[in-house]
Amino acid sequence: MKIPSPARKSRAVCIISLIPVNLLRGTIGTEEVRRIEREIALQRRTYTLLIVTGVMLAALAGRLTVVQVIQAKSLADRALRQRSYQMEMELPRGRILDRNGVSLTGEFQQESVFVFPSLCEDKRAAAQMLAEVLALDYDDVLSELSRQNYPFRLKAGVTRQEKSALLVLPLPSVLILPGTVRYGPGALARHTVGYISRADQVGVAGIEKQFDAYLSSSGATTVVALVDGNKDLIPSGGYRRQPGSAEAAGQDVQLTIDAEIQAIVEEVMDRRVAKGAVVVVRPDTGEILALASRPDFDQDDLEAYLTATEAPLLNRTVNGYPPGSVFKFVIAAGALEEGLVQPEELFHCRGYTLVNGRPIQCYKWEEGGHGELTFAEGFAYSCNSVFIEVGQRMTGDTIRRYATAFGCGQATGCGLPEEDPGLIDARPKLYPGDIANLSIGQGTLLVTPLQVARFVAAIANDGVMLPLRLVKSAGTEAGSVSPSAGIRIISPATAQTLQQMALLTTTAGTGRAAYIQGIGSAGKTGSAETGRYQADGKSIVHVWFAGYAPADDPELVVVVLAEDGVSGSETAAPVFREIIEAVHAGN
Repeated sequence: MKIPSPARKSRAVCIISLIPVNLLRGTIGTEEVRRIEREIALQRRTYTLLIVTGVMLAALAGRLTVVQVIQAKSLADRALRQRSYQMEMELPRGRILDRNGVSLTGEFQQESVFVFPSLCEDKRAAAQMLAEVLALDYDDVLSELSRQNYPFRLKAGVTRQEKSALLVLPLPSVLILPGTVRYGPGALARHTVGYISRADQVGVAGIEKQFDAYLSSSGATTVVALVDGNKDLIPSGGYRRQPGSAEAAGQDVQLTIDAEIQAIVEEVMDRRVAKGAVVVVRPDTGEILALASRPDFDQDDLEAYLTATEAPLLNRTVNGYPPGSVFKFVIAAGALEEGLVQPEELFHCRGYTLVNGRPIQCYKWEEGGHGELTFAEGFAYSCNSVFIEVGQRMTGDTIRRYATAFGCGQATGCGLPEEDPGLIDARPKLYPGDIANLSIGQGTLLVTPLQVARFVAAIANDGVMLPLRLVKSAGTEAGSVSPSAGIRIISPATAQTLQQMALLTTTAGTGRAAYIQGIGSAGKTGSAETGRYQADGKSIVHVWFAGYAPADDPELVVVVLAEDGVSGSETAAPVFREIIEAVHAGN
């Protein structure tokens, strides 16, 4: 009998396996049938095992895909949480920058001490050690440790010695982290920048308030402190930051302020102006280059100023004051524009003017007045008698019309939420006495230093008033700082006449202390009565100087207000001169 080869035998088994065994019986031997049955059974079990194994491998591959790809992040986070403690820190607030990208808040990096109460086994011992190293009150530290359920900042700002001492303490609950301090000692324009609430980081005043929607962040960055099996912080960098979304961080706001000019203004004010304001504007664009108010304040210690009698939190650049003789710019402009007076027209000042039988004094009354002088000289010497007479020619309605045209009684809209619109006497009928008071900048009349800067800039700009600009950009939205067509409020001829009168003020009149050698300057002094008196009965006055330089090609308008000063010529004019000289020396 011929023995089939293994391959043929296998094929035979496969074929025979398809034939019912009952049919094979009788055709081959019984032993052979049994062998074939065993082989068929083995083959079926092999196929079944292969199928089951394939299904299991497919299921395992699917599960690995879910775990390693789909659920990888969430499972990793869960594993991390099992061996870590987390603390959320707010994303940085947007910066407030000057026109050149310099921070006006003076922000700086500083390390702070954070404590994880849940890792603190002996809170009393921990409080004792922390209080000694950080020079804090023990009861206060213990109270914080006992009250807080979540990680918290114990102290902002640690010295090198404090940090070294903390690192060797047996306190796994303490972490030293770097962070940004928003307000530093080098902060500028603090009244303009404003401040935020510590409790919720929301803007409360100034640009911080006006542009809070841009500056504030809408998310947080998470600090994860890694711990070992004993719940001790892992040394050498046992923490990591998980930053929040970039879109959630605060956006920057850039102002037209020039940090260098602002610093000059503040340095001069710190020496010369205890209470007052200074505004610096570019007359050809309306850009505000400096805004400073005194007294100043610390944005990180607001509680110390809330009850101060000097009102240091008041932004005096946008606060209303009686203008005194700087309002003579408006009276002179209206009278010249209406043809009611000529620059060379002669007047006689005897030291007072009778209005309805009541004498209103000129400051030269004790000397018998100014005597004979022209209208231009009356402006330069700030003669009340001349302007009261000219004011009576104008009538109350004309004065109000020109005051409105010059921007009095309406906010400049520069972007500061605290801006006062000022005040103009709105009574239907003004009597001669009311008109006399308005003619010399007294009575029912209030203007802000910012408003004065705007109308002086219009005179320097040949009679065209431009909108004042403080914000250059907010987030990705750019502000308009390019020269605007503006609004013509007086003719070029009237503006040029006023410029000559303002130059005469600094070369021969009350503003000589504001004259700048080499480039020249022009402007107007002012002293406004407040209705308050000193112990000796002398009137307390607010004093002004409002002008520009260079005289022939104005680049800067500077307005100086000093509360409780001596006079515009003695107190405010020298401040103007020092600021202009320092700015030009730095160029």
